[in-house]
Amino acid sequence: MKNLIVGVDGSAGSLKAIAVAAEIAAATNSRVVLAHVLPVPSPLPPEVVIPPGWIGELTEAGNLILKAAAEQCTRAGAESEARVLEGAPDEALARLGAQLESDFIAVGSRGRGAVSRLLLGSVADKLLQTAGRPVLIAR
Repeated sequence: MKNLIVGVDGSAGSLKAIAVAAEIAAATNSRVVLAHVLPVPSPLPPEVVIPPGWIGELTEAGNLILKAAAEQCTRAGAESEARVLEGAPDEALARLGAQLESDFIAVGSRGRGAVSRLLLGSVADKLLQTAGRPVLIAR
């Protein structure tokens, strides 16, 4: 193992995913790539106007989440790096997994029921279908 990607959004599920990935990384001398995805649709339609500073605020909040995640990895004895991505979370994480030839992508489960997942979708469910590599779902 060399690269373990973790989708990080600050939720309880993602904290569990970080913990599991960090434990595996520490035991296998692997690197945890912490990825926070900004929910910025691309390309944006011309009629959509992004308020000034909005992307900067989202990025700043994401960096705080990533900093806490990196500290969690350090406490577990795992090396980590942080990345901020843009787009649909499942697509961005799958793309990063392919680029880095990651061993797996870990995400947390939000614990939604079947109907909620059907109507709203789930990053974990979509990753299982499209990632092209193992997906670890922490609960």
